Amino acid sequence: MFNDNDVYVGLEHLISGGGLKEYANSAGLKSAKTVFRAGDVLYGKLRPCLNKHVLVDFDGVCSTDILALRSSDYLEPIYLESWISTPMFIRKAVEDSKGVNLPRVSFKSIAEYPLALPPIEEQKEISRILDSALARVERVNELVALAVAQLAAMKRQLVAAALAGKLQ
Repeated sequence: MFNDNDVYVGLEHLISGGGLKEYANSAGLKSAKTVFRAGDVLYGKLRPCLNKHVLVDFDGVCSTDILALRSSDYLEPIYLESWISTPMFIRKAVEDSKGVNLPRVSFKSIAEYPLALPPIEEQKEISRILDSALARVERVNELVALAVAQLAAMKRQLVAAALAGKLQ
């Protein structure tokens, strides 16, 4: 059961390719919801080609179109989320989805996918390496966004100078 003050995550809150852009409050929700815990990987089963997923660090409830995948003593959460991001997983989820207008993949179907499961310490090391690499990628993305903004500002200044006849 969930409370009106629980955090609510809907498909609209998940980012294609991984991540969470926002969340809402569960107040006023009428339909059934799935309860999740910090450390779960939320996976959008509707239109699996969008690959909507996130590893959450808080408890809450989510739409029933989202699967709450729980790790275990044998499965590191970041390792699980990384597996969901693989082209092999995405391709299989799309192949196994049912429905024409609103294709969904079932938990039963994805639970049968093969997963290479090294010892938990090795998974943790892989997760640490992935975290470090992803942090560097995020920093590069920030720098690229900054450079694009600076170039746009320079372009505006150049056009303004050209229109004012100040270029030589």
